[in-house]
Amino acid sequence: MKRAETIISKADTYLNKDNNRQIKDAFLEKYSKCEVLCRPVLRSYLKEIGEYTSDEEIGMELQLIKAALYDASYVFDDSKLLTRIWGKGSKKGESSCRFLRNKITHELMERALHEVVERQAELNADMDLFIDVLLNN
Repeated sequence: MKRAETIISKADTYLNKDNNRQIKDAFLEKYSKCEVLCRPVLRSYLKEIGEYTSDEEIGMELQLIKAALYDASYVFDDSKLLTRIWGKGSKKGESSCRFLRNKITHELMERALHEVVERQAELNADMDLFIDVLLNN
């Protein structure tokens, strides 16, 4: 139990500084919006190709997302945008939004919290662009 307590304590200490908690909360909320917009596209695509089983089984894998968005005629000017949001990138300073969200949500990983705060403008810009394309096309 000591390790879990240490993780929580370190996360709380970091999140209580400046407006780090608000930055983390805004990041998680925006990521959730991206998922909410993406899931119906994935559902439709999976039904079209005969692989839909249930909403609970819809995975947020990059290649599936790319295929579904392409099939639905969504176009992104930045060819790496989807990789930066949905990829498995975990390199410090280059982690995908998905990786950061998972590490914060499931592990309260301190490095992920730091990265979200340090890269907030970049991460938000990517997710804002994704949201804009899905809402306006």
